[in-house]
Amino acid sequence: MSAELPNAEQLHRAGFEFIARLNYRFRFASWWNPSPDALMQVLVVPVGDAVLIKADKSYFMQSVSESGETWARDLPALHDWLEAHLPEVRVAFSHFRDVPAGLAEAEVRRRSKAITPAQVLPPPEELARLQEQLQRRTAAIASDASLAELLGPVEDTLRAYLHHRSRREQATADALETDVRQQQERVGLLQHLQHEYQRNGSAAVYTFAIHSSLQLACDADEFASALRAVMREIRDQHRYHVLQKLQGGRLNIQLSECDQPAIAWIEQWFGGTLSPMQLARIEQAGRPLPLSQDHVMVTPDEPIRSDAGAVQADAKRVGARVLSTMISRLDRTETEAQRRAVAADAASADAMPLNVGLLTDAAGRDLGPAVLPLGQIIHAAISGTTGSGKSYLARVLVEEAAQIAGLGILVLDPRNQFSGLLVGEDRPAILSQYAAFGMDSVRARGFDFAYYAPALPESPLPESLASLATGHAIVSLKGLDDAKRCEQAAAVLTEVFDALGRRGESDHPRLLIVVDEAHLFTRKRVVDDDAIASAVRAEAAIDRLVREGRKYGIVVILVSQAMKDFSRDLASVRQMTSTKVFLRNSDNEIDYAADVLGDGRPLVNLPTGVAIVHNAAWGVRRFRVRPPLSKMCELGDAQIRQLMGKPLLRREHAVSSEARTLLVALRDHCGVNGPVNMSQAAQLSGITSKRRLQSLIGELEQAGLVVSRKLVERGSPRLIEPAADSVRASDETPS
Repeated sequence: MSAELPNAEQLHRAGFEFIARLNYRFRFASWWNPSPDALMQVLVVPVGDAVLIKADKSYFMQSVSESGETWARDLPALHDWLEAHLPEVRVAFSHFRDVPAGLAEAEVRRRSKAITPAQVLPPPEELARLQEQLQRRTAAIASDASLAELLGPVEDTLRAYLHHRSRREQATADALETDVRQQQERVGLLQHLQHEYQRNGSAAVYTFAIHSSLQLACDADEFASALRAVMREIRDQHRYHVLQKLQGGRLNIQLSECDQPAIAWIEQWFGGTLSPMQLARIEQAGRPLPLSQDHVMVTPDEPIRSDAGAVQADAKRVGARVLSTMISRLDRTETEAQRRAVAADAASADAMPLNVGLLTDAAGRDLGPAVLPLGQIIHAAISGTTGSGKSYLARVLVEEAAQIAGLGILVLDPRNQFSGLLVGEDRPAILSQYAAFGMDSVRARGFDFAYYAPALPESPLPESLASLATGHAIVSLKGLDDAKRCEQAAAVLTEVFDALGRRGESDHPRLLIVVDEAHLFTRKRVVDDDAIASAVRAEAAIDRLVREGRKYGIVVILVSQAMKDFSRDLASVRQMTSTKVFLRNSDNEIDYAADVLGDGRPLVNLPTGVAIVHNAAWGVRRFRVRPPLSKMCELGDAQIRQLMGKPLLRREHAVSSEARTLLVALRDHCGVNGPVNMSQAAQLSGITSKRRLQSLIGELEQAGLVVSRKLVERGSPRLIEPAADSVRASDETPS
């Protein structure tokens, strides 16, 4: 056998089983690895004295899983994802109008388990068992009654025992009768829905396979190395692409791994040889086939209704959706007319249009208004280096959303950058940019937002955090340490999600949540080790929002310097933001952008305020961000309290107690000796951790309590001193 099957022993040692051989024009052998952590196929093709080796792994798409339904509307996004992320993929789809009874019953049970897990439909044998128990109880009661009649009216111990047992048996029989009646109702519902799926449903099989690269081996050592390489490549694609990025991710695609070799799949007969009804007839003839009903999607072509007329499942024409998606992808060339049609559709009121600026081409020529439909964004991630314009874009998105009637807006702002949203822009340098976008400077204005700053005693969060799920609100978390910042964010996001969840599902956006500097709520970006647990809760709250918020009408926009900030445990957050917006960036972000855009190199030279956006519904768009109507700066505490009608509070209240201790030491020393460098600041404060000291100085600097500057010397030493108004405020404070 070794002579006929090259490298057979090595394949057996690696866990593979020989399954097929084909000799036609060329020879190849197919091997299958049934190990649960493998489930992959390898093809070995002799070429002269060498062999070619390649591996593949296949998946079935499911319509219902334990966590819910896979929506037909996600099929276009799935096609785009497969094309963008996998170097080689094979896709197969088959659609059948006939649904046999067994398949319809299995689908109803799957849906029932996912939707109402506490009320699982009983199997037929369960009802038969209950009916048999009821019959035995009824017969026992009748037997006791007959014996009691034979004893006559005489009261004795036996008669009393019979009465006691009869009452106990009757109570048990009554309970069984109620249980049987309830189970019969459920079985009746099962039979009705099964008939509905047979009459108004269709069956479909959607499969795709991932492939390794082709390896060439000329001897046994090279073959062993090539085999390890193709197995590792398939495992990596399975782990990092399919499991982390796709299954259970933003596309809500539920998959099952194929547990049989592709060349021997009996399920593959669904792909054109035999229909589900033909297979059912074969089984009825006494020739059962090893079919897996989990691999078949059964979807309604017409609404599935209960016997009371209520809609149990909306129509989802999967076959038509797949066909239209395939046809639309045959030619991606966009004409001017098509571009205008897309723009008109995005600008319709139902799409909730956000006018963010002007579309441009690669040469910088303007192509017309840039409109992002909020209704199609789902969730978005904005990335860009400092100074690239991501803060401008986030501000513009909030301004546009604030003009949509009935839409709630919540901004989580760890740096207080959104405080300027409260007042209109008045600086000539910014107002002079309006004309290029067809804007009039008289449009500059502030926006009516509630402003909360938990670090300030006079601006606490509302007693009911759920109230933030409606209206417009800015939650400034500046001045809080890492742990408190993450704790407050987790609490706010959890309460808001629960509040909208209680209102039920929604087919349109009801709340826009913008998380600025989102990386500050992650474990790898917190400074204090004590804040790790709080960061975990914040991560979980964000993850829950992007996973489940869509069905309750929540749109999440995450703003960060790099989308790579959301990696490893947070990879699902990045994957489920279906709209990616890139501004100027470099390094690893270029590699990630290449996966989404096809080429990440343009990000390096993007002008400030120019963004590239990708969404499966729009494709790739490049646009210039318009200047904001509100002021792009952080307002001082005095100005904020003046706007809010509150008395001035000292800025020291906005920083942590440890930062205030450092501030006192700096005031005492600098008042006599002048500015200090980082080493002197460490000695004054007794803080040995350079990272912690930099964090505290940054906290004081953001609060306007200290200023720092770098000297033009070797090593660029940094000098720190208290801000002038901070020193004056300290002098005026009574001891």
